[in-house]
Amino acid sequence: MGKSDQCWAVDCAERNGRYYYYFSDGNSRTGVAVADSPGGPFSDPLGKPLLDSSLTPTREYDPTVFRDDDGEYYLAFGGPAWAYGKDCGYFIAKLNEDMISLAETPRRIELDHGGDDKASLNKFEGRYYLSYGGFYAVSDSVYGPYKYLGHTG
Repeated sequence: MGKSDQCWAVDCAERNGRYYYYFSDGNSRTGVAVADSPGGPFSDPLGKPLLDSSLTPTREYDPTVFRDDDGEYYLAFGGPAWAYGKDCGYFIAKLNEDMISLAETPRRIELDHGGDDKASLNKFEGRYYLSYGGFYAVSDSVYGPYKYLGHTG
């Protein structure tokens, strides 16, 4: 992917002793860097973005990586329709075991609320929680539908 001076909204994961650092490159695409130590040095395994504008109608940025109970990893990303256009929103895709490629085409996360800032995924007592900005929603599936529960304010 090369160097960027617009990196933000990062998330990291460890798998099989390697560390994967997912980051926004501006507010339009997502890169991944890999290291054998959480402190680096990190290298660019792809030489291009992991996610770019060819995948979905949203902006492919603000990544969050989630490990489910079965060991599968998912990458969620995107931004709210109110900020970027009616077809935008949050999207999710399962990662391949290599953690630097997608195992499936990204699909829209079903959410009954408009969304806000960078999303985050968690699981507690068998339910999935999607947090975004100061808001949160819950689902029985990582893909949704997510039911808006409220905000932290």
